[in-house]
Amino acid sequence: MKKARILFLYRKLALTALLAIFIFAGKTSHSQSLIRHIHTYPDSVMGDYIRQDVRIQHQKDSANAFREMYGAIDHFKQKGKKRIVGYIYQAMAWLQRTNRQYKKSLLSADKAIATFSDISDKENLLYSIIFKAGLFQEIGKNNDALKLLFDMLKKHKGIPAYEFTIYSNIGETFLQMKNYSKAEEYLSIAENKFKEVLKRNSLIKETIINVYKNLGAVYHAKKQFDKASENFDKAMAKAEAVGNAQFMGPIYNELGSFYKETRKYEKAIECYEKSVPMKERDGNYASFGNAEANIGRIYTLMGRTSDAEMHLRKGYMIMEEIGTDRAGSLNAVQGLAELYKNNPAKAYPYLLEAFTLKDSVYADNVSAESARMEAIYENDKNAKKIDIANAQNKQLKKINELQASQKRWILIGLSIVLFLFAGAVWSYLGKRKSNKLLEEKNVEVIRQKMLVEQHNKEIVDSINYAQKIQAAILPAEEDFKKVLGDCFILFKPKDIVSGDFYWIAEKEKYTFYATVDCTGHGVPGGFMSVLAASLLNEIVNELGTHEPDQILNLLRTRIITALKQKGEAGENKDGMDMTICRFNRKTKELALASANNPVWIVKNGELTEVKPDKFPVGISPYENEPFTKQVFNLNNDDIVYTFTDGFADQFGGPKGKKLKYKNLAQLLINNSKHSMTEQSTMLNEEFEKWKGDLEQLDDICVIGIRV
Repeated sequence: MKKARILFLYRKLALTALLAIFIFAGKTSHSQSLIRHIHTYPDSVMGDYIRQDVRIQHQKDSANAFREMYGAIDHFKQKGKKRIVGYIYQAMAWLQRTNRQYKKSLLSADKAIATFSDISDKENLLYSIIFKAGLFQEIGKNNDALKLLFDMLKKHKGIPAYEFTIYSNIGETFLQMKNYSKAEEYLSIAENKFKEVLKRNSLIKETIINVYKNLGAVYHAKKQFDKASENFDKAMAKAEAVGNAQFMGPIYNELGSFYKETRKYEKAIECYEKSVPMKERDGNYASFGNAEANIGRIYTLMGRTSDAEMHLRKGYMIMEEIGTDRAGSLNAVQGLAELYKNNPAKAYPYLLEAFTLKDSVYADNVSAESARMEAIYENDKNAKKIDIANAQNKQLKKINELQASQKRWILIGLSIVLFLFAGAVWSYLGKRKSNKLLEEKNVEVIRQKMLVEQHNKEIVDSINYAQKIQAAILPAEEDFKKVLGDCFILFKPKDIVSGDFYWIAEKEKYTFYATVDCTGHGVPGGFMSVLAASLLNEIVNELGTHEPDQILNLLRTRIITALKQKGEAGENKDGMDMTICRFNRKTKELALASANNPVWIVKNGELTEVKPDKFPVGISPYENEPFTKQVFNLNNDDIVYTFTDGFADQFGGPKGKKLKYKNLAQLLINNSKHSMTEQSTMLNEEFEKWKGDLEQLDDICVIGIRV
């Protein structure tokens, strides 16, 4: 309930143009003309006129816009123009919501509701309540939003235009709650109600665009891509008929995201490119820059480096010029870092900037969340005021009855306090001398404690920064899904920095991925993971080694050389256990090599174990033994599981014993019929249940991929 709901207000903001643009902005003659004819302007004409001017006025001087509104409220209250006062409260609520002043926006919405209720203006009362429902949704009170909407639905039964509007907003609320079945149900009802609406004004026509766009989003989330495409097309056709770029731009953006996920990259680029002039015409340069960045990231996936660089740099420059959309800047910077991932010198400055932007985006999100929490608190507080007032009447009677008794107890209490005070003074004088000596010792203890805490903070800060570096090296789970489709990664470091890590690369027709367990955990393990990831990139991406067994052979040689291992007594034995997989996306052929860690393949609920070579990637008595390559032909719905030993070795359960591989295998078989996302959740819950209050012993990494 965002743009569509804002448009509800725009259609009824006849006062706002008068107020925010003319009355207090110095254009007196134009203002007086509007005042004389305010009741003669059709809502559609005034709505279209206001839609541009209110936004421009607000963007130029937000604080002044609010001052003008308060002045206009006083003016029209004196004139007895209650409907216009209601329009002002509607406009004020929208502008306060735009500025994230959620508490004030709720109060303004309530004043608009009270005003329109007082004059029995049912249409504007409905729009104001729908706005408040949207505000509830934005601050996370979806149940309160649904209660408002369902209450309004009862009051407007049998009025198709109102039912259509309410059903569409109920459906969108369920969509935001990710309850896709309910969202589909109510949006479909809204679509049917649209057919019953005889008088279709501009608001109705714009709302049906939102219905089709939201149905497209529902089917997109449910992976019903044909239905998603059909509804996005309907939304676009309706938007083109209305000729409103504010609707067409977001739909093109949705379609771009949709086609990107379904790997129809050319169509995705076409949609993003169509959205650009819409956003530029609308003055939405942040979305313009984001679209350019999205186009660049798709070209990166397609391997068209020069096109990717051109669009990413354009998006980056737009975001730099705007300077306020940190999330959009992060999108462009991450895209450039991905583009240059095989060129560390170019990628490094963008990775550093990405770290800074992530902190800024996090701070922005915290600020917005604080505003939402304050609004929730204030709304709950207002709702309780009535209950408190009723309770206070009952308490007054009890207070009168208790006053006489309280006086007696006060006298008794004062006597006791005086007695205790005299005793405390006597005791204080006796202990004052010894306490002075104790204070001197405490000062030294506190000084030593502060030194220790400072040292600890410096150590923890360093480890946290190391974790950020490691996080930048690890591919995101979304990157895995983009390349391998339906999959999950359960990654649970024991400490801040992990010795376990995972890795992915694409070369020609193959996708390579690895599940790795380096010696140790924490900072030592983290150093090994950085070294191993760097060597894997060099071996696969630069040297072009594509056979899994040869990759492990060469990686072992590089590890031994890098750590200067000679097999002598007393030297470090650092290395790693790992599995490297090579997947052919066309033929579904899986080739792998594994050091110490087995691989499990589940077909139709039955598990096949692929035995590993029983020696590590590193110095060992078997360092001259070559690794073994194994090849398998997979079918659709086969699942490949790779993992480190942390999950199976965890102590827990009623007897505090190891979980063991046998139980892990049975757990994966039982869960295999579920989606990969559900499997990840179930696996994590089972681990936490098994571990209970015991300490996590090792880093954990489990990867599941459904063909």
